[in-house]
Amino acid sequence: MTAEETAFAAGLFEGEGYVRRTSINGLAVEIKMTDKDPLEKMFFLVAGSKLKGPFHYGNPKHSAVWRWKMYGKPAKLFLMDIYPWLGARRQKQISNAIEYKKQTPTAEGREGPSDQQVPPLANQCLP
Repeated sequence: MTAEETAFAAGLFEGEGYVRRTSINGLAVEIKMTDKDPLEKMFFLVAGSKLKGPFHYGNPKHSAVWRWKMYGKPAKLFLMDIYPWLGARRQKQISNAIEYKKQTPTAEGREGPSDQQVPPLANQCLP
C-alpha cells in the first residue's frame, strides 16, 4: 500500500475497527459499518481480507451492516503496517493482542507464528 492508502486504512480502523484474539487463528481484525464503499476500498487494498454482507440485525428500520475482516498472519501483517499511524489506545490493544498470541498455543497445540516470520520493519513498530 502507498502511504496515503495506509493512512486511509489506519484511519478507518482507528474509528470503526477492532482486534480480538481467537482460539483458532490467533488474531482477528474486523470493521463493521453501514457504508459499503469504504469497506470495499479496504477489501481491494488489503490482501487476505474478506468483505461480507449485508447483514440485517433486529429492527427492520435499521440499516444493513457490512463486515470487513482478516485472520491470522495476514491480520498481524496488516496491523504492523498501520501501527505507526494509530493512536496510543489502539496501539496498546494491538500490542496486547499480539503479545497474548505469542503466549497462547494454537488449536493444534503448537506455538503460534514467531516474530521472525514478520518483516523486520514491522517488528520495529512495536514497543
